[in-house]
Amino acid sequence: YFVSNLFVEKIICIKYNKVPIVELKGDLKAKDVDKVMDIINQKGLRDKVIIISFFVGYITDLRRKYPNLKIMFLSEFVNDSVLDLCIQFNFGIDANYKALNKEYIDKFHKAGLLVNAYTVNDKLIAEKLVDFKIDYITTNLLEANE
Repeated sequence: YFVSNLFVEKIICIKYNKVPIVELKGDLKAKDVDKVMDIINQKGLRDKVIIISFFVGYITDLRRKYPNLKIMFLSEFVNDSVLDLCIQFNFGIDANYKALNKEYIDKFHKAGLLVNAYTVNDKLIAEKLVDFKIDYITTNLLEANE
C-alpha cells in the first residue's frame, strides 16, 4: 500500500510541481521506519521528500541516521519549547496554521529552519502566510484558483 501511494504521490508532485511529504504515524517499529526510508531511497526521493511526524522518537532517530534529510516536527501549537526542540535537532516545524504568527515564523527562519502550515484551505489565510514568508503550505487544494 505505501509503495503504491509513494509512487502515485511522486507522479502527482511532479505534475503539479509540489513537494512530497511523508507522515510517520503512530505504532511504527524501527524496522518500519527503516523500510519507509529504503523505499524513499530506492525511488530517488531523499533530496525531495519531507518527513513529518508528531512522534519525536521517529524523527530524532531519522535525524541521527540521515543528517541532511528534511524533517519537520508536526505540532498543534508553537511555543519556545517547540522552537528549542526544533533547533536542537534541526527540524523544521509543520504546525497548525492557527498556531503560527509572523513572530514565530521569523524565529524559525532566524534559526535556519523551514516552516510549514497545515491545513490551509482558505485563500486569504494562505496569502497572509505567504506575506509572512512561510516556506510551505499544506492544503487540500491543488491550484490557487480553487
